[in-house]
Amino acid sequence: MCAPDLLGAMAMAIVSAYDYDNPSRFLEHARQFLEMHEAENNLMLGVTSWFATHPERLRSAPYFVVVEDNDVVKGAAMMTPPSNSLSLGRSRQFLRAS
Repeated sequence: MCAPDLLGAMAMAIVSAYDYDNPSRFLEHARQFLEMHEAENNLMLGVTSWFATHPERLRSAPYFVVVEDNDVVKGAAMMTPPSNSLSLGRSRQFLRAS
């Protein structure tokens, strides 16, 4: 691919990341994507849903991220305290294109 073609392809892909410390807002953005491959994302769905329904049980805020490519969710992640464990959900098509 020559340089102008590469630049054109890069300009067409608009990747955005959105971070949340609120599990309900994260689920509003990511739930449909996560449920498309529920078996792969059941840990993230379950933990985040539990956090959303029991916010009083949180000792410190978890961290959530949603990644979009051209306004389509392609990935999601959560990091939970106190151990800061990380869980990822991703689109196979997005990974192949990267």
